[in-house]
Amino acid sequence: MGHKAIIYGRINSGNGENVAIYNRRILEEIPDKDDNWPFLTRHMFGATEEKVGLCSDRGIYKSLVIHFGASLKDEPNENVHWNDWLIKFELLLNSLVWQDAKVYIETEFSKEKLYIYKSDWKLIQEKLDQDFPPDIFNGFEISKLSFSELKSIFYGQKRMYWSKELLELNK
Repeated sequence: MGHKAIIYGRINSGNGENVAIYNRRILEEIPDKDDNWPFLTRHMFGATEEKVGLCSDRGIYKSLVIHFGASLKDEPNENVHWNDWLIKFELLLNSLVWQDAKVYIETEFSKEKLYIYKSDWKLIQEKLDQDFPPDIFNGFEISKLSFSELKSIFYGQKRMYWSKELLELNK
């Protein structure tokens, strides 16, 4: 008999329409299938929609919120699989432009865990200002760039502008 765990949370992308466009492109590139358990696939993630004209009823005000969730098989005698999932999630964070993120892990065998990720937003904004000048990085031009071109502009070399904190919550 298997046991279930639930992973859910959100990623706050920070301000900017260009950041939202970039992050949506990154989300589209997450694979549909992951052969290595615990799984991390595109279908676990969703994002608020873009504004249409002056209409702001689509769930986005100043920043894109990426939400995610899944129920996965849990192994009560091992916790290493949650570290494996977090590594995959952190690789995704390294590809996105974001301000802060929260990951909740609920299992039947331990206290609920909350991982809080915080980026060095000031440093990221400086990088964005350098690499995404307004005349190149706008809603029209970005659509002409490939995924690999987008990633190489912002993440040409490995950078980790963030920290992680773990809190155990009461059941």
